[in-house]
Amino acid sequence: MDVFKGHMPFGLHSLLPRAANYITVLREPVERVISDYYYARRFKLHAHHRAAQRLNLEEYFLQKHDQNLQSRMLAGSNSHELFPSVCNAAILTAAKENLARQFIVVGLTERFDETLALLKVVLGWRVKRYSSFRVARNRVPKQLVAPTTLALIQERERFDLALYECAASLFEKAIAARREAVAAALSTIREARNMTPLESRYYWASSIARAAICRAHTLL
Repeated sequence: MDVFKGHMPFGLHSLLPRAANYITVLREPVERVISDYYYARRFKLHAHHRAAQRLNLEEYFLQKHDQNLQSRMLAGSNSHELFPSVCNAAILTAAKENLARQFIVVGLTERFDETLALLKVVLGWRVKRYSSFRVARNRVPKQLVAPTTLALIQERERFDLALYECAASLFEKAIAARREAVAAALSTIREARNMTPLESRYYWASSIARAAICRAHTLL
């Protein structure tokens, strides 16, 4: 195997017979909460789809959302569980140290074009076509969420917010160190997004097919 990908906790390298490189893309925690809620409402196969129909955003966040998940997953496993079930300052510190020491690229969902350009520079990726899928059409922007709900989310997600700030700093430093190369790659990334309607439909169908093949292969 050359690549393992997916939503997985840090630590897979300890099971491999050779050296491994990590990359990750973090999402701004408040945006992640909002997206999670509206995705659960929209996607009928989501584990919390029925609950999301009867709960508002704040209720869903308190009852169903996996809080500070990015910190817990990036902190890695211990002898008792796959990754920590609760977050604290020590977990946050471990996650920050892993990001700084073990990851060759730390990207941001909110700046995905630049993240992809950085990956293109660091790993030599060729990006011929590029489009965004699974973009929620039913969600409300953060600006329209009740201030009390936002304050609650920010307080409960404080560890992930601190981790995101660390990730953003690492991202900015990586961009600055390769500024000219990233700028050139970014222009090709944006060109890769310019597809005719027919090309876009073909790309969407082929991407879905590749994803299905990957899922089937994972189950073997």
